[in-house]
Amino acid sequence: MTLAAPMAGALLPRAAALGYAIKEIDPGDEAGLRRWLKRAGFDLIHLHAGIGWEGHALARAAGASGTAIVRTEHLPNLLTCSVQQAEYHDGAALADRLLCVSKAVADSRVAAGVAPEGIVTILNGVAARATARPAATLCGNGTGGWACVADGRAVRGAKGARRRACGDAGTVGPAS
Repeated sequence: MTLAAPMAGALLPRAAALGYAIKEIDPGDEAGLRRWLKRAGFDLIHLHAGIGWEGHALARAAGASGTAIVRTEHLPNLLTCSVQQAEYHDGAALADRLLCVSKAVADSRVAAGVAPEGIVTILNGVAARATARPAATLCGNGTGGWACVADGRAVRGAKGARRRACGDAGTVGPAS
């Protein structure tokens, strides 16, 4: 497993100190992400994005490299800007599964137009059961391994950049 994230805060240094493989990424560098994913040959990208305007470049890069995508949503649909809504739907369509941490989150995604058959609700805080299946069967053909990618929340200025893209800071969501 490789943990990939922007080099902001202590996440990557702590993971490296614990012996995990790490990769510093720029979540907005779609071409760089695509090159890395093709070289790495991962079977699965598990994308954690803080809010709906995050993670789209990574989803497109993973989709282009043939990597399976699981996206975890922690927040209900908060997007009010049509540009962000369209970008979210394009990115969500690339995900093989959308994991929602509550029924309310899942319901808000369905209400926003995400196909319910692609959504799985796993309640936040529920311990996962152990599996007896070998790791290779859990991550595709077992040739490339897994990558867990943290995107968005640690990126300074991301909210402001999205506000500028939509042209109305009042319609985008929480203040920076």
